[in-house]
Amino acid sequence: MRPGPLAPRLLLALAVLGLAVPAEPLVAWVLAAGLAGQMARFLIQADVLPGLLDPLWDTSWLLGTQSAVGSFLQVLIGYDPRPSATQMLFYGATLLLILAGAKLARPRQLKV
Repeated sequence: MRPGPLAPRLLLALAVLGLAVPAEPLVAWVLAAGLAGQMARFLIQADVLPGLLDPLWDTSWLLGTQSAVGSFLQVLIGYDPRPSATQMLFYGATLLLILAGAKLARPRQLKV
């Protein structure tokens, strides 16, 4: 798997940084989960983690990472057309941990 051109990836990364700052935390949460999924893919490629059910599915026929939309989704949410179950576990666990932390961090209202 070879990386795409550098310039579009830099532009997409700048766009993601701009999207991660606004008041909508969902974008930042999905971005963090995508980074966790990509980290899992890199650890699988380095033979540090096992690639459970590799690939879990294959959507490369529908949306490959070579297209503009696929490349954008790969940078934004960690889209992988052929993810392993390990990647999805990392993605889901990250979302669950962030949601749990957000729920615990909410200010409690005093009942009068």
